[in-house]
Amino acid sequence: MDFNFSQEATALISEARLCAIDLGSDHISTVHLFLADCKSDNPYSIKDFVFKTTEEFQQFFNSQGVAEASFLDAELVGSLPITLEMEQTIFNAQKQYKQMLQPHHFFLAASLLKESLFYLILDPKEGLYERLRNYYTQKGITIIDKTVIDKTEKKSFWKHFTRR
Repeated sequence: MDFNFSQEATALISEARLCAIDLGSDHISTVHLFLADCKSDNPYSIKDFVFKTTEEFQQFFNSQGVAEASFLDAELVGSLPITLEMEQTIFNAQKQYKQMLQPHHFFLAASLLKESLFYLILDPKEGLYERLRNYYTQKGITIIDKTVIDKTEKKSFWKHFTRR
């Protein structure tokens, strides 16, 4: 499957990698994607959807650290692997929306994936997908679902990124 990432989506994944490094993680997950989005100045960020204050976000961010960032080998930092749930979220977003992927597509896809760490940290019992979709609609984003199952072989999307 070929991936069609917007500049914003590419930047968000790159920032998720940096969040993972900052928090001492040895992988990139949808939680890192979520944290990167909340740290961004994107007017469509879901920070206000989840957190009431910047302090509440900062406390949550700090609670996600697993170790000192310095434990990572310098060679690993450039090539942190993504989790299976992150990979599935990206594939599902591409299948669901069939257009240039924007950051909100990742979160909508993750809100439907019960294995997604993003899904698990928020309250999925309250109709997470519907609430998130309404939030984006209120922000002025038009969401067009194109639920089509694509049976083409999965190809790595990492070819879209360069190392920092």
